[in-house]
Amino acid sequence: MVDGSRITLSPGARVRYQSIPGPDAREVRLEGSAFFEVAPDPKRPFTVFAGKVVTRVLGTSFRISGGESITVAVRSGKVSVSHDGNGKSWILLPNEQAVYDAGRNTMAKSVVINKAILENPIAPVPRFSFDEAPAPAVVDALADTYAVEIRYDRKLFEKCRITVSLEEGTFYDKMDVLCKVLGATYETVNNEVRISGPGCH
Repeated sequence: MVDGSRITLSPGARVRYQSIPGPDAREVRLEGSAFFEVAPDPKRPFTVFAGKVVTRVLGTSFRISGGESITVAVRSGKVSVSHDGNGKSWILLPNEQAVYDAGRNTMAKSVVINKAILENPIAPVPRFSFDEAPAPAVVDALADTYAVEIRYDRKLFEKCRITVSLEEGTFYDKMDVLCKVLGATYETVNNEVRISGPGCH
């Protein structure tokens, strides 16, 4: 995600979210199982809706497993879990979980027994280190990784060669560095990012 958060989906799982999050909140709707690594942002809580379970976090890593029962298990940080339609909520700390039983319409908190659910089975984030790379290749890599639509004049920038490391920070940090190198600017319009500048000749 553009804020630096990562969502690793298990087979058959699906998520829906705005590619460019709103100014006040980051919301995701989950079907199935996924591992979340949420970038801290106290001004914009991160909320996951999975069936009747609502999970709110500021910055942490945790797994939500869906199905007949829904399990929220915390690896680091802390999360607040509530049952939709029920005013009660639980604070979960590392190695704690809450399990919602859809058949009984109940939720219970316990210690994580199966530590495997706290592991993230994904490979590391792609490396963003470029040496004399064409600007469109760098832009396309960012767009693909963060699932964001980036509009720019490809012909203007195709002759630009970039040597840059974009390993650190959020999507927007990377865009700041990239545009500085290109002598360009960018803006977010609706759900897309637009780059403008003189390009290279």
